[in-house]
Amino acid sequence: MQPVRGETHRPIRGPQQRVFQLLSRVEGLPRYADLWLAADVLERSGGQVVAEFRGYFGGLPIDSVQRVSLRPPARMEFRQVRGTLKALRGEFVVEADGGGSRLTARMEVDAGIPMLLEEAVRRVLTTALERMVPTRGGWLHDEVDGNAHAHLKAAILGPSETIPIENGDL
Repeated sequence: MQPVRGETHRPIRGPQQRVFQLLSRVEGLPRYADLWLAADVLERSGGQVVAEFRGYFGGLPIDSVQRVSLRPPARMEFRQVRGTLKALRGEFVVEADGGGSRLTARMEVDAGIPMLLEEAVRRVLTTALERMVPTRGGWLHDEVDGNAHAHLKAAILGPSETIPIENGDL
């Protein structure tokens, strides 16, 4: 399985410095990123943070110890040091945009779990990226008919299939 990459961009009503300040509080990321339920800072030194994250990926419980590099005022890079996933890395980039900011989130995941199809990994990653960044307001499509959220839900959910496994047998 090849690593799956995803990227999303969001306008945020707030100055670049404040947005970066909120993101750089790594222990608070589970409030913005629904991939993670909890985060504990293990080490903090200068512009480096080592944190342990716990959450779910494709319905499976995962943990990930990550080294986070803070590069004020605009960039936060993260890379898994050890964890359930084979590899996880990415970055948040905050750019000044008029009176507010523009947040770009990039992530690359190699689940390393052959039972998960690449498309399933892509869906989980896309959902995580979409929820990491506030999605309310600012959608141009909402100016037309106010239903951008319905399009997003349809794109995220897509078709599904259940395969029963009992005592390790299909």
